[in-house]
Amino acid sequence: MHPSIINSTLLVLAVCGKRMFPEPRIVGGTKAAFGRWPWQISLRQWRTSTYLHKCGAALLNENWAITAAHCVDNVPPSDLLLRLGEYDLAEEEEPYGYQERRVQIVASHPQFDPRTFEYDLALLRFYEPVIFQPNIIPVCVPDSDENFIGRTAYVTGWGRLYEG
Repeated sequence: MHPSIINSTLLVLAVCGKRMFPEPRIVGGTKAAFGRWPWQISLRQWRTSTYLHKCGAALLNENWAITAAHCVDNVPPSDLLLRLGEYDLAEEEEPYGYQERRVQIVASHPQFDPRTFEYDLALLRFYEPVIFQPNIIPVCVPDSDENFIGRTAYVTGWGRLYEG
């Protein structure tokens, strides 16, 4: 084989699957019914005089949640609050109330790279366990390296339903 062909092949293997220009946001979707995604969490950060919604997270069990590392990068745990069971960010009256938990530990993936967003995962440990209720239930996590190719996946959160 000619040396330039080998070098090209190695270059492709080194860059495949890595975005050079990250996508800005996911836009679109439909409004979810109350309680449809009971593991969805509103991750909030202290700003001036209150905790404001910053990112989504998912409930793993009564003590831990998972979120994107870029949401908690360089943020002290004392500035974070998790609101579990939240549905409408602008409405207080809902069929079941929410629970709030302070964050004790932020454990970002050791290989998280804020420039490329590789390994963009962080675990959040609560000070107190969560009490499960109809709108607060943990997400199922597979026990093994199950193959999900061709299966439907859902992205949930409080994103935009339309552009603009």
